[in-house]
Amino acid sequence: MNRVEDDVVRDMVFKAYTTIVSDYRVTIGMMITLLVVWIGFKFVYGDGTFTVGDAVRKLVVAILVWGLLTNWDIFALFFYDTFTKGPNELAATLTRALTGREVDSYAGIGELYNDAYAVSMHLFSMVGFTEGWAYIPVALFYSLVALIAIGLALAFILIAKLSLAVVLIIAPIPIALLMFEKTQGIFAGWLRSLIGLALLPVMIVAALVFMLSIIGTDVHEAAIGKTELQMEVLYANMLVMGVSAFLFWHIMDIARSIGGGLNISAREINVFVKRVSTLGKLK
Repeated sequence: MNRVEDDVVRDMVFKAYTTIVSDYRVTIGMMITLLVVWIGFKFVYGDGTFTVGDAVRKLVVAILVWGLLTNWDIFALFFYDTFTKGPNELAATLTRALTGREVDSYAGIGELYNDAYAVSMHLFSMVGFTEGWAYIPVALFYSLVALIAIGLALAFILIAKLSLAVVLIIAPIPIALLMFEKTQGIFAGWLRSLIGLALLPVMIVAALVFMLSIIGTDVHEAAIGKTELQMEVLYANMLVMGVSAFLFWHIMDIARSIGGGLNISAREINVFVKRVSTLGKLK
């Protein structure tokens, strides 16, 4: 997962982003020129409602758009790193807060796999030639539930990362459309998608760590021989993993609803730009 994020996804987004901007640099320049011409037209032939402040806000947006589109480092700082590295750091913080250990954001998946493997091997070791055959279906079912939970967690994290990469690849289009008020809603929808996809890995990792904290260390300690394995604890472990798998199955809808529920409209964007453009202005 770390290699997918650090190497594959970043390289893919970088190449696609810079290629799109390079191929359509003339078009972007014409869009900015059109915006400047429109500002001049509003001043000359407008009805007086278009003020200098409005012109400044439009020009500020145009400068920001040009800076983002022509400079990968700026785009990576404000968008790529924010929506890829930021969620990972947040997930690692949640893991550290709930477990008290300095671990990366995917430690919960690795820990769940290690525990499931140790428990399964311990159950199989209890099977003999004449006794213990009842442990075989328990071990198989336990392994199946654990693999389903781990598989869903990994699958949805990978889907979120690759979907996030696709959304970032097309970033030049919504960023360029931010210059025009009628198309700012496209940028707002694109930004909501980014937020929802960025939240998905955080929610999955948080659910994993929370699940592990509920399960506790009883099963793991029994697997390594510290304590005696109690079947009721094992069944409770499987129940929690089953519920977690169900949660992972629906967690993408939860993350999408959070991102889609954010009120990022063209009006809010205009208000934000207005406040930024008036900073430091004498009254």
